[in-house]
Amino acid sequence: MRLVREIDSTGLEKKCHLEIIQHEEGEVQAKRQRVAEAAEGSTEEGEPRGKD
Repeated sequence: MRLVREIDSTGLEKKCHLEIIQHEEGEVQAKRQRVAEAAEGSTEEGEPRGKD
């Protein structure tokens, strides 16, 4: 879990968990994984293509 530190207008340091951003990054990584698998000869569903 990544923490982000912000200084608000009162000068206090805030630490915020970036769960939403991590979720979005997870979706991007999942898409990259599917693309990588497709490039290696499997379909998006992860099923191997027929190779002879």
